[in-house]
Amino acid sequence: MKRKIKRIISILILLLFLIGLIPIKALRDDGGTVEYAAVFYRFILWNQKYAEVEDNSDLLDIKYRTGYHTGTSIYVFPFNFGEKEWNTK
Repeated sequence: MKRKIKRIISILILLLFLIGLIPIKALRDDGGTVEYAAVFYRFILWNQKYAEVEDNSDLLDIKYRTGYHTGTSIYVFPFNFGEKEWNTK
């Protein structure tokens, strides 16, 4: 009897672990970033549009620089929770 209960508990733990590996796909509205999030990890394919202003302290000479931040980020449990932003440092 005890062996059967241990086996059932082991199978339930294994099933919960496998369910924790199934990702949910999320698309961000920032230029095409795709995020796959599960309980145990988060995988982000960055494609974030940005615009920077180069100010030369002259109102008529303001220049804009645009482009995309691209890259890949992987966060593993327990660091995969919370909102993740592109790190430019």
